[in-house]
Amino acid sequence: MIRKRLSFSAIPVFSLLFIASQSSAQELIANGSFDSNLDGWASSPDSTGIISWTGSQGQPPGAMKFIGEDQEALLLDCFHLVPGTITFSSDAFMETSGEFVSCHLNFFLYTEATDCTGPFGVFTIIGEDTVIPEVENPNEWERLVLEVQVPNNPAETGVLSFRPIMVKFGDFMGDDACIFDNASLRIVPRGVTEVPALSPAGFAVFGALLSLVALVALRKARG
Repeated sequence: MIRKRLSFSAIPVFSLLFIASQSSAQELIANGSFDSNLDGWASSPDSTGIISWTGSQGQPPGAMKFIGEDQEALLLDCFHLVPGTITFSSDAFMETSGEFVSCHLNFFLYTEATDCTGPFGVFTIIGEDTVIPEVENPNEWERLVLEVQVPNNPAETGVLSFRPIMVKFGDFMGDDACIFDNASLRIVPRGVTEVPALSPAGFAVFGALLSLVALVALRKARG
């Protein structure tokens, strides 16, 4: 594989953004909870370690575990950039006896094909501040969030398609592990505003209001 380091250096990252409703920002990862398997995911061709399913660890148990020195696990589904916000997140755990291991999220960005084939790069920002989220504290679960705002003209990025990836890097001797669980990918088109979620009580009130409106309309129709 030919790998490049690509940049959205002109795109603000970690901006304050509206969250779309479920209808416009649906969960795009079918198997992100890893409750019973790793279906839909694969180890990158250039990984030196392996990915495995563990039923004894996770949030709750059932997770993806990276064993060996360096690994990248990629989602097999392929996506395209649209103007708006991409949010990729996951719970992550650095399992180590002392050595710091980089457990982080990233994207494979494909520049020559719309079906996630051919040469690819990884997401990076030119500058001093890194935007790649990684576990900071050993042996503790943390929530990692990688949030990217795509410009109105996605062609400016040079990216034709992309896949989210989970990464383990820097484990000398391969005796430590990165563990991931509850992975999520959402794409919110620009201009979509937040639709507040209703609690069960809220749904009950909402249903009662709908019934009242329907009753009034029925009475008017009969009158």
